Amino acid sequence: HSLDADVQEGGEILEELTILNRNIDKIFILNLEGTVILSTQDIILTDYHTVHPVHQTEEGQGALITAPSVRDVFEDEKGDLFLSVASPLINDGVQIGSVDIFFSMDEIISIVQDYTGLGTTGETGIVGLHDEEAVVFLTPTRFDQDAALRRFVSLDDKSAIETQAFIAEDLSQDTF
Repeated sequence: HSLDADVQEGGEILEELTILNRNIDKIFILNLEGTVILSTQDIILTDYHTVHPVHQTEEGQGALITAPSVRDVFEDEKGDLFLSVASPLINDGVQIGSVDIFFSMDEIISIVQDYTGLGTTGETGIVGLHDEEAVVFLTPTRFDQDAALRRFVSLDDKSAIETQAFIAEDLSQDTF
């Protein structure tokens, strides 16, 4: 096998994964420097950070993924919401890179927007910490379909239920 054939075969395998799981939108395999070496996308590999800049450090380098984690919730150019989950790639006990998978948030949103048993005003929402200063809504709300990634509640607002959830659970390690 040539390197080009191996890359093509690897891309085909990744593409099959996106077909098998309709919630997977994109898959990126990154080396230890944070450079994409394999992807389901037809992008120039050095352009990954223009597709999803969360993995760039302040110096512009790729950030090393050392543990499985939810990396980000973001909106694409069409307004669709995605969840980025990353995990290190380990071979014989040595980290050789990482995988970053973008999942569509459609199924999560449909669960959150099921208001069965919540009456006419009840709702469920998912929020995250934003810049350690505010809670950001990660899904639309019942009365604000544009709330995701646009609606914030200051952590100083102790009366807000979203803030109370963070204070009670000390969920501050998950920042978006």
